[in-house]
Amino acid sequence: MKTEILGKIKDNKIYYESGYQSKVNKFKFDNPNCKIIMSLEVNDDPLYHQHKFYRGELLPSIADAMGEKDLQYVHIFILKKEFLWVDADSFDSIPKKYRSKAFIFYKEIESGKVDVIGFVPSTSDLTKEEFDVFIKKCDDRLFVDLDGHIGQGDTIKNQQEHIDLRSKVIDMFKGEVIK
Repeated sequence: MKTEILGKIKDNKIYYESGYQSKVNKFKFDNPNCKIIMSLEVNDDPLYHQHKFYRGELLPSIADAMGEKDLQYVHIFILKKEFLWVDADSFDSIPKKYRSKAFIFYKEIESGKVDVIGFVPSTSDLTKEEFDVFIKKCDDRLFVDLDGHIGQGDTIKNQQEHIDLRSKVIDMFKGEVIK
């Protein structure tokens, strides 16, 4: 059995992702008497940088431009539902690679019975190219539809910082890892 916990090192201290303790506790519960190997590695995958840009810059800026405080609501019910929606008529019609993390939408057809109507895949299950398309659509939503900006204050400096950061994320698809 294997579990992964993400984190970052800053100023020689390790900071773990939120919710990591529940993963550790579940692992200990499922494997009460075993030997383990812990390994640390640098995550320099382009998808990591895409998620970091999306979650840390783009999503909060879109929510701010919409006047919405709940980032998960904007992420799942607005952006993913609009840009990643896939029609489905049953759970079995959802591709296996998406089933464990997809957000599944259904409607109640009668008391206690439901019909699956569609799903949105987890962004962590997208390919680099699919996530690139998603980021571009979200970027258009922010700058074109919402006339928004990245960060605090609509300044040329903030706009340029966004363009620089976004170009680093997008350039990764050309085979170059830019740090």
